[in-house]
Amino acid sequence: MTMKMNNDVYLRGHVFSHDLQIKKDNSGNTVASGVVTLLVNEKESKTLPVRVYIREKTKAGGVNKSFEMLKRISGSKGYEEVGKDALRVYVAARLGMNEYFSDKSGAKKLNSFPQVQTVFTGLWSEDLKGPEQAEFVIDGIIEAMDDEIDANEEFTGTKIIKLKYVDDFRKVPSTFTMRVLNEDGISFFNTRVIPKQTIMQVRGTFVDTVVGRPVTSETEVAFGSVAVMTTSAKTRSDLVITGGNEPYSTWFEEEEMAEIDANRKKEVQRLSDQFDEKNGGKQPTQQKFGAKQPEPAKSVAQQVAEIIEDNDFEF
Repeated sequence: MTMKMNNDVYLRGHVFSHDLQIKKDNSGNTVASGVVTLLVNEKESKTLPVRVYIREKTKAGGVNKSFEMLKRISGSKGYEEVGKDALRVYVAARLGMNEYFSDKSGAKKLNSFPQVQTVFTGLWSEDLKGPEQAEFVIDGIIEAMDDEIDANEEFTGTKIIKLKYVDDFRKVPSTFTMRVLNEDGISFFNTRVIPKQTIMQVRGTFVDTVVGRPVTSETEVAFGSVAVMTTSAKTRSDLVITGGNEPYSTWFEEEEMAEIDANRKKEVQRLSDQFDEKNGGKQPTQQKFGAKQPEPAKSVAQQVAEIIEDNDFEF
């Protein structure tokens, strides 16, 4: 049977920076578009960019309060310039994908990156009360799950989850990579979840994870002190699952999944055609001998979901 999947992101914090533009779209509608970066954890200096594309008018032709808030933000300075005098806002959005083809590696490749998006349904309001917040709640099919293994082939204590979300409007899937860090959550997935069958709701937060170490190198010089250069450790932005509910008792029929998979192929083809058109049909540079062939990403396009408020979670 068909089910409608929830997909909601809740953010609260100061506007850290923005590149908002108020402009006309191809249909002549006035829109606010760009990226607003929010400071969602002042103590840890955690920022989160939000992709924005919101119309001035509602479908009924009325005033869009979210647009008015964004218009106000567009004329303001962010936290990096004025500190706590920056606007503090509450945002309701969703998880989506930024996808595009490139040939920078010498071969045509699909790039997929998760991002927080607001498209028409995004709620933006000024909020002077309440704690900082950066949480997501999303339904999905658990496509795969694996223990994370380090370079010494030892379990890191983290379980990697591939969650496939299917939007109700376009029936195009998005596959998000998430991580479970707590023991109760790992035990739940190990004992209660069957990959490619279980459909459930999870909630979580956004965490910056250090995945490399600073590297210091010295360069010999003809005179004077030795030149020392230190590169910063790399940071990865993770979707970390902190809770979830009992698996749903519903599922997608075989015919429905076939349609969803076919829609995914069409979306990838659309992105590929878009790249070819932009580059005038130019073929990517031939891969050099011995270079590793890039693998296509297993994620996907944008979705539209309504906002939910109440959820009961089991762990």
